[in-house]
Amino acid sequence: MTFLYPYCFLLLIPLCAVLFYAWRKKEPSITVPSIQPYEQALERKKWQADWRKTIPMICYAAAGLLITAALARPQTGTEEARIRAEGIDIMIVIDISTSMLSYDVPQKYRNTSRRDLRRAFNAGELQDRMTIAKAEIRKFIESRPDDRIGLIQFAVGPDLVCPPTLDHGELLAALAAIKPDPDLVGSQTGIAPPLVEAAASMERAKSKNGIIVLFTDGKNNVDSPIQPQDAAKHAAGLNFRVYTVGIGSDYTLYPEPDIFGNLNLIPGGEGFDPQFLKQIAIDGNGKYYSAADPEGMAAVMAEIDRLEKTEIDEKIIVHSKEWYPLLAVLAGIFILSGVACSCVILSKLP
Repeated sequence: MTFLYPYCFLLLIPLCAVLFYAWRKKEPSITVPSIQPYEQALERKKWQADWRKTIPMICYAAAGLLITAALARPQTGTEEARIRAEGIDIMIVIDISTSMLSYDVPQKYRNTSRRDLRRAFNAGELQDRMTIAKAEIRKFIESRPDDRIGLIQFAVGPDLVCPPTLDHGELLAALAAIKPDPDLVGSQTGIAPPLVEAAASMERAKSKNGIIVLFTDGKNNVDSPIQPQDAAKHAAGLNFRVYTVGIGSDYTLYPEPDIFGNLNLIPGGEGFDPQFLKQIAIDGNGKYYSAADPEGMAAVMAEIDRLEKTEIDEKIIVHSKEWYPLLAVLAGIFILSGVACSCVILSKLP
């Protein structure tokens, strides 16, 4: 907790002086021939006279202290808001065709029996391409809190899931929700339209520079008015570099249910074209990477993160919670309590 005006606590000095004077001040008196009867009565009810004066004084002292603290404006920080001066905008473009549900078998399982492979699959030791990609993309996003990052999913066509944003909580929620749906997206892969959409999204966000990271495990097999290489050149002309990541290996399994509902691991089909993705990266002034397994995917994201680090100038605005209204209310309660004690509860009739 901090105080916006801590010097207001100096008011406690005159407050203490006033309270001390009020405490020492004698009550009004009258002239009488003898005070002996009053002294005897005072001796018998001394505790009543003390409490009648002490309790209201305690209430007034507490009220004075609370009013002084309220004037000092106590605050506690509750939220931070970042204002970025300059940085890199990033569009993540991820393939959601049904082939992303395939499993790339790590090297340590390639010489095992089918029974051991199925045991590893049932134990969750094997993960599909989409799960691995989403996990590594999440780590990448979390490592770059100062960059605006957007997300596009694509199969036959592109779908802008999230424009470039600093609200990474919303972005991560959108990332977690995407998944290949065989009934909706099919197995085709159109690479050019999502590259165009990514560049257009960053243009709308008025990005000065940025990168597009394309993740795919398939070949371009959708006819489009613009070719992927031309889309990459268009992005490069807008000062957006294009990185391509080919996901997949030569040992791929695809889970398919049999007539009894059990999943069978079927050898996967044709994968991506490395030379094609390399050419897109060259035309887009970027780099090509291959991610054949979870370790390879992690290495790719770490490399991109290292290459695209930038210096960021930012301001941090702290939204604080004010406590003076509560203190003022409590002070009012103590003042009313003191008045009630003096005039009603502990008052003494003549």
